[in-house]
Parts: sequence; structure tokens; C-alpha cells
Amino acid sequence: MKKLLLTIILVWAGASAWAQNMYDALRFSENNYTGTARTMAMGNAFTALGGDLGATTINPAGSAVAKYSQISVTPALSISSCTAVGTVLDGYSKPFGFETAMRTTDTGIKMPNIGISFNINTHRSRGVKNISLGFISSVENDFSSDIYAKGTNESTSIAGALASWAVYQDGNLINPDDLWTGAQRDPYSSFPWDLVAGYNGGLFDALTYTDDFGETWLVGHVGVTENIKDNGDGNFEIDLGGPISQNYGRTRRGSKRNSIFNFAMNISDVLYLGANLTVTSISYGEDWYIKEEASELDYLFQTGFKSLRLTQGKTVNGSGVSGKFGFIVTPGLGLRIGAAIETPSVLALRESYWYDAETKSTIKDYNLSESSPTGEFKYRLVSPMKFNAGIAWTFGQLGVISVDYELADSRSMFYKNIETNDLSEFNDINESIRTNLGLSHNFRLGFEIKPINSLALRAGYGLGMSPEKILKENSMKYVGAYRHDVSFGIGYDSLRSFFFDFACRGRFFPKEYITPYTYNYDGIITPEITSKQSVWTIAVTAGFRF
Repeated sequence: MKKLLLTIILVWAGASAWAQNMYDALRFSENNYTGTARTMAMGNAFTALGGDLGATTINPAGSAVAKYSQISVTPALSISSCTAVGTVLDGYSKPFGFETAMRTTDTGIKMPNIGISFNINTHRSRGVKNISLGFISSVENDFSSDIYAKGTNESTSIAGALASWAVYQDGNLINPDDLWTGAQRDPYSSFPWDLVAGYNGGLFDALTYTDDFGETWLVGHVGVTENIKDNGDGNFEIDLGGPISQNYGRTRRGSKRNSIFNFAMNISDVLYLGANLTVTSISYGEDWYIKEEASELDYLFQTGFKSLRLTQGKTVNGSGVSGKFGFIVTPGLGLRIGAAIETPSVLALRESYWYDAETKSTIKDYNLSESSPTGEFKYRLVSPMKFNAGIAWTFGQLGVISVDYELADSRSMFYKNIETNDLSEFNDINESIRTNLGLSHNFRLGFEIKPINSLALRAGYGLGMSPEKILKENSMKYVGAYRHDVSFGIGYDSLRSFFFDFACRGRFFPKEYITPYTYNYDGIITPEITSKQSVWTIAVTAGFRF
């Protein structure tokens, strides 16, 4: 139960869903390598190896290791699986809403890597023995995921949440007339779009009190799913009218693709140097919705509520340029040491966003719908500098073992104005990045064994640590969220020109906690969803050496 008084002061808690945030900054700046089937099978632990077009994206010097030209193409099948269920909150024995565990699967055909490299032999016995020039198109991050959760809620709803958000930042209640989109009015230019769409779509309405003198006062807002009890003198009790069925869905799509122009050289078969000019393209889309339906006892709702749906969508597209420089040294005895550094990328991004809201009721006045205009915002995102190092040991023609480490300081990311390069309008989000993010650590391990010259057996493992600081329960210590990769594969080499590789990788992400909506009232419980995603990728690479 919540009490709404004339003198109540509320604090704005509804964040604009399309606003730039640190999670988008991470999403668009991370390198979650896919590579070729060979590099994938070995966990992409290729900083000290090279000789493969997938390795060139990790260390530019790797292309000079090969003393031949090559071309390869890598199609892949991606199978993403996600399980979502409500979180069991403190003091409860079962999830508060969204209690039904739901599993969704998304399958797609990808092209994670395609490229060509030309080897130029200088015919020198010492010094620069060969030069490599190449072009690779590589997916460095795949955003695809699909989440669905459902359950029954007897206490809260998105409609009530929107009603509780309808206040100014200074605590004054929003006049519903200011949210109305009729008569060519444009409240979207002045108020959060979820409130404007929600109000005009019938999800909430004004709550008024008429005193003994006949004067009407605005005392708050109430959701279409909520019932009102008037206790007199402007004192109201508001409760959910009855149990409602809630459904939450979120779909993400798109990728971060790098177009890489590579130059490398082999110096005396001991030192390999390389550089990449990388043009990054971002294509990202996200849609989420909340749908609520009345139970069979829909007569419990004073508004005759039957169902509602609130949908939000956004797309982000853009590009940027960065450089990467690396080396590999072979001191002897099969030992190989490599390192590479990637400069920050300045991404120019264009974001579009919109809202849809709809309410259905047995009462005609509550059958409403609203579609917002499409908004657009342009900005720049500066990604962090990245550093990776690796060491490998080759034991003759029998095989190789390789270990990689990659580091990025995510605190150095920031947003700025695309035209003026001014940071001031992004002060809050940039401060959030500096406060809540830290170093990102990634470890990769790979093996390759050749029982015969034409056949290679491979396996790999990767451990990725999220830079987000997560406060450990009942402790002042921060703990990391880990992503685990396991992979294996097989390769065939004709010992002439043709080669063929197969790989399978499982990627297991840490838990994600989703809050579909929040309430501004003390003591009101906000439902939360726990999501766990895994992605299996099956890739094949076919190539020719010439």
C-alpha cells in the first residue's frame, strides 16, 4: 500500500531509456574476437604466433610470419541461448514477479572474418626479408541476444511506476495537460518520452481532489492498473487493482565490424613488425517491451483494465578510426614473444529512438494508443587504449602452446559533443564511467598438436573480466564478473595451397540483472530479472595460399 498526500515530495527516478550510458560505451569499445576457425579453436591466443588472417586483428605483426600470400573466408553459425527469471529478493522465498523461468534461442549465419594478404619477397638473406600487405574484414563484437521473462505480479505494475515518475526534478507534480499531445502540442521537447507516450497511451492519468469549496487540486497520478480509495481531505490510498500477468522482452542485434588495412615486415626471421589502420563500423539495435494483462477477475479494476503494452526502440550507427602496432620476436629454442598496442578510437555515432504505448479496457475512454516521433542524437565516444602481450612455445613440427593477456583501462572512455567536442553535457555519464568502471583483464590460452603434418588438433580457453565494479554482498570489497570461453577444433592442410579449418566455441556470459521499472515510493518493491546468456559458435575457414 502507498499513501499519496497533497504535500508529498517525490524525487525523479525515471532515467531516459535512450540516454547514453556506460554500458553502451563498453559494448561499442570492447574487442570480443571471433577470428578464423583456427584462431577461434585456440582461444584467439595469437599475440605471439601469427601466420593466420585471424591473428592479424590481434597483432598486426602476425601477417609477416607467413612467407606466402593467402586468402580465406570464415562463415559461422551462431546459436545464442538465454534464460531469464525473476530475482528472489531479501525476505522472500520465491521471485517477486517474473517467476517463470523462460529460455529463448536465437540462431543466425554470420561472416566473422574474410581477408587477403599479399607477401612480397625482397630476396634478401638478412634485414627485411619479406613485406606483407593485407586487408581483413572482421567482427570484433556481436551484439545479438534475445531475452523473455514472464510471471504474475500482485503488487506493482509499469503503469503505476510511470505514475510515480510524473514529477519534476524539483519535486513538483507534472500537470497532465502539459503531457497531452493534442492540438499540435509537442510535449516530447520538454518531458521524458516514456512519460509522454505512457500518458497519451492511457497507462496513467491525473489524480485530483475537489475540496469543500469546489476547487480541484492535482495531487498526483495513478496507473490504469491501480484502484483508488479516497480517505478524505486529499488523502488517497492506491493499490494494484488485482493480479496482473507481466511479460518482458528485449531483443538486441547488430555488430562491431573492423575493416583492417595491414602492413608488416619480417626482419631476419627474428623480429616481425606490423601496423593496422582500422576503420570501425557500429550497427546496433535494441527493442524492449513490457506487456501487462488482467487476470480473469478483471472486474476488480476500476478502469476496466484488460491489457497494456509499452515498447521502446533504439538504433545506433556510426564509425571511427584507430591504429594498432605490434611486434613478434623469436629469440630461439621455439620461444616466441609478442605484444601490441591499440590506440583509442574516436567513434562518431548517431542514435535514433522512439516509444509506443497502448492500453485496452472494457471502458471506452481508456482504450488509447500513442506512437512517439523518432528522435535523433549525435555524439562522439572515445574508446580506451588497449594493450595485449603473449608468449608461445613451439616444439618442432609437433605443436604449439600459447598464452595471451589483454588489458584496457575502461575509466578512460568518455562521451563528447560531436560538433564542438565539448564534454560538459556528458558530465554525469562520464563521471559514472570513471566511478563505476576499472581495468578490464582478459586471458587466453591455446594449444595445437599435429599428429601428422596435414592434420592439426586444437583447443583453447578464455577468461574475460568485466571492468564494472560490483560491490560484494555484506562487504566493502568489489568482485569481478567473469566471461568464460571454451573452444576446440581441427585443421586440414593439403601441404600445397588449400587449407580447411573447423572450430566450435562456447561463450558463457556473467549474470545480467535487469530492472524493467522502478518505483519512487519508499517501501514499494521493484521486480528484478536475472538473465544468463551463452553463445555457441560453429565456424569453418576455407583458404588458399599462393
